[in-house]
Amino acid sequence: MLFFDIIEKAFLGGEFIYNKEKFNLQPTLVQPVDFQRRILGSPSNSYEALLKALDTNFKTLARSEVYRIRKGWVAQGLRGYHGKKIRLIKVDQDIFLIPDL
Repeated sequence: MLFFDIIEKAFLGGEFIYNKEKFNLQPTLVQPVDFQRRILGSPSNSYEALLKALDTNFKTLARSEVYRIRKGWVAQGLRGYHGKKIRLIKVDQDIFLIPDL
């Protein structure tokens, strides 16, 4: 699933291919809100360029699915989803998603 792939590749850094476009990601901590965030103007880095390139249907779905209790993407990732698992960490008031490697 794209959601988990982005979390893992953003955390580790490296090349990520989406819709035949290559994004060279620097190690980044992903926040759940990132999947809904609009990037106005020119992206400041490859991660923002990827977020801006995400299909509008994906972003629309993310608005409801990221936070849904028990069946949402975060909830599924915390339990494990098709071999992918994530962890949720909180630093001050910020929440981040990291892959469980």
